This record gives sequence, C-alpha cells and structure tokens, in this order.
Amino acid sequence: MIPLDSPLWSELKHAYGAAGDTPALLRQLASLPAGVGESEPWFSLWSSLAHQGDVYSASFAAVPHVVSALATAPNKADFSYFHFPAWVEVCRQRKGVRVPQELEQAYASALERLPRLVAEAAVETWSPEFLSCALAAIAAAKGYPAVAEAALELDTDVANEFMEWFRDRQTTQRADGADLSRPATTTRLAASGRDDDDHPMLRLMQVEAFLEEHREAVRAVAAAMASVGREPGEYTAEVSPVGKGLLEVYARHDRHPADWTGRGDPCGRCCVVRYNPRSGAVSRLVGIR
Repeated sequence: MIPLDSPLWSELKHAYGAAGDTPALLRQLASLPAGVGESEPWFSLWSSLAHQGDVYSASFAAVPHVVSALATAPNKADFSYFHFPAWVEVCRQRKGVRVPQELEQAYASALERLPRLVAEAAVETWSPEFLSCALAAIAAAKGYPAVAEAALELDTDVANEFMEWFRDRQTTQRADGADLSRPATTTRLAASGRDDDDHPMLRLMQVEAFLEEHREAVRAVAAAMASVGREPGEYTAEVSPVGKGLLEVYARHDRHPADWTGRGDPCGRCCVVRYNPRSGAVSRLVGIR
C-alpha cells in the first residue's frame, strides 16, 4: 500500500481535488477513533472518499490503511472500520469504477482480510449497526456487492418487513402452483438472470409494452432509479404480484451476463423493487440506494 508519507497522495484524487490531505486523516486511525456523528477523522474521510456514492483513486488507496488500523485490534474498533471498505467496494461495483493498476493489489488484499477480521471481532457483543457492517464487509470481500449493500440497510425492522414480504411471496407462488422445491426467487439477483421464455423481460422505458395494471409501477421504479443516478434506459424489467396488492419489479442491467448461472449479481447494477399501487410508494429491496 502507498506509505502515508509518499508524495503520490498528491497525485491521487478525492471528491474535492488532490488527496494530499488524506494521509493526515488516516494517521489518526491508529488510535481507532469511533466514527460517531461528525467526529473526525471519519467525517472528513467519508465526505472526501465516499462522497454521495462516488469513489476515487484516493478511496482505493485509503482502504488498505483503514483495514490495517482495524487489524491492530478488531475487537476494539467500531463498525466504521468495516463499513468504510465495504461501502467503497459497493460504490465501485455500482459505478463500474476500475481500481488503478498501481493500487489494485493492495486494495484487493485489504478486502480479502475482512472476513478474518470479522471473525476476530466476534468475541465482542455487537450492536445492530456493527452486525450490518460486518455482514456487508464479508459480502463485499467475497464479491457480492448487492448483498453487501442490502446488509448495510438491514436492521430488525427491515428484516421483519423482508420476511413478511418473503412469506407473502411464497404464499402467492403456492397459490399459483409454483415449484417451491427450487431455489426461492426472493430476489431475482440470486437467480440465473436469464429470461423466462414465457415471460420475456421488456425494456424498462417501454412502459406501454407492459400490462396496463403494471405501468404505474414501471414508471415509479424508473423515476426512483433516475433519482439516484441510474439510467433507466439501460435496464430490462419484469413485474410480478407479491401479495397484499403489492407489485415487485425486477430490473436487470444490460451488463448482467446473459449466461450467468451462479448466485449473486456479477454486474452490481440489478435491483428488485416493491411498489404499492395504493400509495404509489416505492420500497427498495435490493440494489437502489
């Protein structure tokens, strides 16, 4: 990793320009300060290196130093030390940002250390925030950015809401005669991602091609995606009822490999969204932040 006294930091970029001020912030992590509220150095690290979902060359250079600080005492560090590297990787995958070649090895090695450090931190009692960040760190390190992002949103209320939705979906599938012995399609991100011959996916922006009762859901999801910087024109979609009058929209990015048969979302851009026709509310399940 780049030494903190290296002049190369001034050649790296963060949200506000040259990253020559980043080493001084990273040095402060040696004492493992907590990332609470607007406390430093975390406030400045977050605002400059993970600014509104954007990441930069200095972000990738900083991750190995954050993980190195964490490794000195995983049982004493707070959740920020897992949250930061996980979120940088989520944003990198979401935005399709390449790690500069000179930073790639140290960055990848830092991510690989996270699952072991989570295990070492497990001797302590975890807060809900720590649990979410620890799960996200493992998912990010293992190449599942969509799962990592979902984990960061997870708390008891969200988990309960998700399970309610999941059970409703199972009930609907049973009523429709679905084969539930196959892997559950709780989110289509965990499925193969290939089109169903009987239900081909449509272009998200071709609203009129969808069933009339699904068009408002498609419009609302496209607007929600655009509001967070995603380009709806780059997606195909399908709409399914999930019980209690709700609709689920699975939006698949054009970069999703057509022949993908594994689990996870290799392109990091797909999403599953729930729409309430009565209120017009859009709820992100996976993929839209």
